[in-house]
Amino acid sequence: MERNPLDENIAFRKLLTRTLILPLALLGLLSAVFVGQILYLKSLNRWVDHADRVIGQANFVQKLFLDCETGLRGFALTHDADFLDPYTGGSIRGSRSPQQARVSGFRQPGADSSPSGDTDEMGELERDEHPARR
Repeated sequence: MERNPLDENIAFRKLLTRTLILPLALLGLLSAVFVGQILYLKSLNRWVDHADRVIGQANFVQKLFLDCETGLRGFALTHDADFLDPYTGGSIRGSRSPQQARVSGFRQPGADSSPSGDTDEMGELERDEHPARR
């Protein structure tokens, strides 16, 4: 039996496809999947950093409220104006913090992470609670 050179050429191409082209194509597909996963993890890392900044800012605001409350309580008990220093200092620092928070990341990277409270409502509530600030 004699082999046809055309059949040998077709068999060689099939063998070449199975041994070289197919693994290279799968390697390219796998590389694309890994690049996609890396980009996805980078975006998740940005969200984690954003959440860390928001938590830090919330802790800072909580500290300011605690200082204000402590100063007001000290003043209410002793009627000594020195106790109002943390209260007035905290409210001055606190009046800058919403603007800093707006600039530094409460509304970044997504619009859905914006705070739900209205700052005008908070100001009205704060003035109603503390008659000395009017």
